Amino acid sequence: MTSSDLEPLRKAEDAACYMLLGFFQGVLSTQLASGYPLGSVVPYCLDEQGSPLFLLSDLAQHTKNIKANPKVSLTLYSQGRGDIQQQPRLSIYGQVKAISLADKNVERYYRHFPNAHYYCSELDFNFYQLEVLKGYYVGGFGKVYWLGAEMFQKSSKLFSEPEEFALLIKMNDSFSHLIAKLVISKLLASKLIVTTPDTENERVMLVGIDTLGFTIRWLDELHRVSFPTSANLPRDAQQLITTMINEYC
Repeated sequence: MTSSDLEPLRKAEDAACYMLLGFFQGVLSTQLASGYPLGSVVPYCLDEQGSPLFLLSDLAQHTKNIKANPKVSLTLYSQGRGDIQQQPRLSIYGQVKAISLADKNVERYYRHFPNAHYYCSELDFNFYQLEVLKGYYVGGFGKVYWLGAEMFQKSSKLFSEPEEFALLIKMNDSFSHLIAKLVISKLLASKLIVTTPDTENERVMLVGIDTLGFTIRWLDELHRVSFPTSANLPRDAQQLITTMINEYC
């Protein structure tokens, strides 16, 4: 197989990686005792290894299903305009396991979803991790690819938790307001918003930085911005964000 033969697969792997990093909710499918599937919309973020993390209620039917059968799938799909069958979508499947509150990746989830603190302390919610076995990516008609587990392990694109946390503190202390302007300009350009909102009274928080982009939490929503080129090191990511701010603000 030549390099040109592999190029479509590489593009599919890159697209799947961007979807996992930039979509923060999906349809979690579990199996009822009757054998029928049940789909539930759940939020998630990725852990340091690139595996999806969930916070699930013990009372939820999908959690009961997982405890009986940990085999699940998670489906992500683009909600862009036009024919949905031409839009990219990704289904990954594997087995879910419970993780403790002491797990280092729990803090990553809290940054993305601050309300999780209340769910854990006051309600019967617990953390789970999806160990991905395989993925199925569809980029449109005739663009279908099976992706192996090694692709998800290799392409998590995340920095270590200490590296990311140190960079987040630095960038939030110095540039949170400018980063908000940068994100708003991109949302306006993509027509995801139509008017410029007031960010003065709303806290904008940078919650994630990786080799491919960054994520902010603003108005209880997560927004993803991709880098023009990949960042190999945290300092590269810092430089890319600074350059983007200078260009857009």
